[in-house]
Amino acid sequence: MPKIALTDRFCATVKPLAGRTDFFDETVAGLALRVTETGHRSWSYHFTSPRDGKRARLTVGSYPATTLAAARGKAMEARGHVERGQDPRLTLAGRGVAEMTVAGLVQVYLADPEKAARRSNAESARRIHRNVLPVIGDFRVADLRRRDVRRVTDPIVGRGKLVEAARVWEDVRGMMRWAVEQELLEVDPVAGMAKPGGGTPSERVLGDEEIATLWNGLPAALARSTSCQLIIKLCLVTAQRVGEVAGMPFRELDLRTAEWRLPPERTKNGHAHAVPLSDLVV
Repeated sequence: MPKIALTDRFCATVKPLAGRTDFFDETVAGLALRVTETGHRSWSYHFTSPRDGKRARLTVGSYPATTLAAARGKAMEARGHVERGQDPRLTLAGRGVAEMTVAGLVQVYLADPEKAARRSNAESARRIHRNVLPVIGDFRVADLRRRDVRRVTDPIVGRGKLVEAARVWEDVRGMMRWAVEQELLEVDPVAGMAKPGGGTPSERVLGDEEIATLWNGLPAALARSTSCQLIIKLCLVTAQRVGEVAGMPFRELDLRTAEWRLPPERTKNGHAHAVPLSDLVV
C-alpha cells in the first residue's frame, strides 16, 4: 500500500505494482486510488467505522470521471461524517441514489448490520464482487434497467452455470428490494424479471443407485483425502449443507443424545438448528 502525493499526471499514467494496488494520498489521509490489472482506476476512502470499530472502505468515484480534486473533496466529506461518529456508507446513502453507483449500493447493502450477521452474507458478497461489480459496478443505480442485470447473468448462463446465474440474480434482486425498503430506491428495476437459467435445479436429487455409486466410489475418487470422503458421506446421511458439515466443530455434537446442534451463525437462515443423528452418522 504505497503512500504518495497524488497528482493528475500520476493518476493518469500509474500502473499496478503487483496485481491490484491501492495508492494512498499523502494530502488527504484515507483517500486511495485503486488500480487493477486491467487498468481500471477507482477512488476509495478508508476509515475505521464508528459503528463497529472495523476497518471499512467507501467507493467515492472512478477516475477520470471523478477528478483528483473531486475525490479529495468527497474523502474529506466522508471523514467529517466519521469524526461526527457516523458511518459515511450509511449517512451518504441516506441522500438517495441520484448519483449512487451499483458499487456504492453494494457497500451499503453488505454493511447492513442485520445482513452482516448472517453466514450467507459472505457467500452473497463473493458472488456480487465476482460477477456483478466488474460488469455494472460503475452504473448509476437510478439508471439501472433489466437489460443491465441480464448483462451480468447472460454470460454465466452461456458458460452453462445455470445455478450460479440464478443465485447471482437472487443476490441482485435481494439488494434492490432492500434498497426500496430503505427508501434508497422508489422502483425496483428487477421487479417482474424472470429468473435466468430456467428450471428448478434445487429439486434434483440423487437416486438410490446414484448414492450407492457415489458412496462406493469415494475411496478411489478421493484416495488422497479421507477427510473429504467423510464430509461427503456425512452430507449424504445428514442432508446438511457441505459448508456446515465441513466446518463442524466437535463442541456442536452431543453423541450421548445423538444430536448435532448448529448455532445461528453457522446456518443459512440465521436460526439455530438441531439435527438428529442416526447410528450410521455416529
